[in-house]
Amino acid sequence: MKMFIVVAAIAVMLVAVHAAAEKKTGEAKQEDLEETITHLLEYVRTADVVFIRNGKEHSAENATKHIEKKYNHYKKKIETPEDFIERSATKSMMSGKLYQIRLKDGTIITSKDWLLAELERYRNSPIEAVTDTGSVAPPDTTEKGEECPPDSLEQ
Repeated sequence: MKMFIVVAAIAVMLVAVHAAAEKKTGEAKQEDLEETITHLLEYVRTADVVFIRNGKEHSAENATKHIEKKYNHYKKKIETPEDFIERSATKSMMSGKLYQIRLKDGTIITSKDWLLAELERYRNSPIEAVTDTGSVAPPDTTEKGEECPPDSLEQ
């Protein structure tokens, strides 16, 4: 009987640890999702392109506001960055017309393809460190085994 109680207690602890780990993993995924969506929204906001929605041209700022509004509406249904792009930045829910992007060279592509390409680039880019001033520090380019230059060492 004593052994049964010990085994049962261990089982309960393992279930609790597993549940806590699952919750933490879910929170980490949500944080990554929010970070990625924030990046995509900033990419839209700072883009030097023309957004075409229902046949009308819009500025990057106007497009960002529209996409954010749709994102907030569909937020509970968005589990991946691809969901965000599909639900918030692909087409008009009223007319069904695809959103388009006119690039600097005049090429017109769908906003979905444009954002999926940026998502791919973002996922494959090296992690950049943010400095104390908020600017992005260049990635470390030292070779394995190579020492950092003396002026980069903390004093």
